[in-house]
Parts: sequence; C-alpha cells; structure tokens
Amino acid sequence: MAAMDHLSDDIIVERIFRVCQEYRNGAIDSSVCADGIRVIVSEIQQASSDGIGDEIDVKNLLASRYAENSNSLTNTARSLGCAASYVADVMHGRRSPGPAMLTALGVVKETKYRRWR
Repeated sequence: MAAMDHLSDDIIVERIFRVCQEYRNGAIDSSVCADGIRVIVSEIQQASSDGIGDEIDVKNLLASRYAENSNSLTNTARSLGCAASYVADVMHGRRSPGPAMLTALGVVKETKYRRWR
C-alpha cells in the first residue's frame, strides 16, 4: 500500500481494529496481525512530514502494542503501567495519552511556537 495523503483518526482506528478482528476470528495469525499494524503505522509515518508527531500516530503505536499483547487490553495496560480503561479511551480518541503512556511507547510530546504575522 502506498502512503496516504490524508489519514483521519476514524479511518486509522477502523483499519487497525479490522486487522485485530481478523486475528480474533482466526483468519490470520499474530505475526500477520502485527505486520498489518506495522504497515499502517509505516504509512502514517510516510504521510507525515516529521514522522511520529501527533495523536493519530500515538494511537497507532498503542494499537501496535495492543496487537503485540495478543489483543488484550489488560496485557497492554500492564505493559504500559496504566489502567485498561485508560488504554481503551486513548485508542478510541476519548482521552489524550499522558506522559507515562508516551514514555512507555518511546514518544515525546513537543510543543512548537511559531511567529504569527
């Protein structure tokens, strides 16, 4: 698949959960599921001028971690050191990832300032 010009949160989450659902239904094994998630994350990174840089990408990193943890919110939360409900909220865009989750995912939040003219 080629990199996409525009990736909305809904499209990304839908694609990731479709891959995870195929795994749960037994249509694909865990390595194919993880590869599918990696492809989606790669497309996002290619579409973004500066790589990992916004919540869309963080949600995909989180979804990749979810796939690596056998599609288990409990295991994913344990690996990140946070509550399963918090992981679900971030994955569905109801909450923003906090510093502890970002650190566990290897991501740093940056704030940029630009001169306004």
